[in-house]
Amino acid sequence: MDLINRRTTTLYQILYQIKERQRNFLLSGDPRDMTPLTQREIARALKVNPSTVSRAIANKSILTPQGKEKALKEFFSGEKEKIKAFLLEILREEKEKLKEGAFSHPLSDDEISKKLKEAFGVEVARRTVTKYRKNLRIPSSKKRDLN
Repeated sequence: MDLINRRTTTLYQILYQIKERQRNFLLSGDPRDMTPLTQREIARALKVNPSTVSRAIANKSILTPQGKEKALKEFFSGEKEKIKAFLLEILREEKEKLKEGAFSHPLSDDEISKKLKEAFGVEVARRTVTKYRKNLRIPSSKKRDLN
């Protein structure tokens, strides 16, 4: 009986974390409002093993406020997707600051790497930033300067 209670409690804690971290998406239903979130982050917050989170959400779904059924796994992204989302956020901010005149030139991949660490606590090499930027079809800083 204790194991059933513990499993139920863990699932409720996971659902609470999803509700708190994906609040904007749950209110709007717009996938663009989803916050990058990994199962590992939830596991750290709950002080459990990531495999516990994975097993707890397997084959489970919820009904969103918009009336759509959504698998719990769909609320999570992998580490790569999370970094790509942060990269897009930095580049969007860069574009705004370039228009305002706050930046004199676009950020280099090395500067983006440092900004990822400062703003989001994500450590990635410059080459990784380059790879993700190319995957997202975003030009280099020299070509962004021309736009």
